[in-house]
Amino acid sequence: MNELAWLIAGVGAGAVSILAIRQFFPGRVALNVLVAVVAMNTIYVGASLTEPIATILLETLVASLVIAAALLFYRMKSVWLASTVLVHGVIDGGHFLLDGNYIPDWYIWLCLGFDFPFAAGAFWLLRRQARSGG
Repeated sequence: MNELAWLIAGVGAGAVSILAIRQFFPGRVALNVLVAVVAMNTIYVGASLTEPIATILLETLVASLVIAAALLFYRMKSVWLASTVLVHGVIDGGHFLLDGNYIPDWYIWLCLGFDFPFAAGAFWLLRRQARSGG
């Protein structure tokens, strides 16, 4: 499958994920976004486990910082929680530019496609929930 197909698949998956959260977990939007952020960021740590220790430590540090920010925004009930998904998109771009051998190219394209519609949808749902007092 070429890069465009993986990107389109990611966009579809991101959109479907947000719609599913809206439909099935309307009162738990922030928790679902937080879980997604944790999963997105720990995947790269797991993928790096066969690499040199410096790579593992770098992936762990980056994931820890993003997850810590996500936890802070979650506790603050802030719509900025959605921004941590965008940060992950930047991290995906960094993996693409740095050409890490331990991350398949198709996965990076899939993630890039997923992150931006998911982040936009998360921002929309979190803002909507904040305005309604939820």
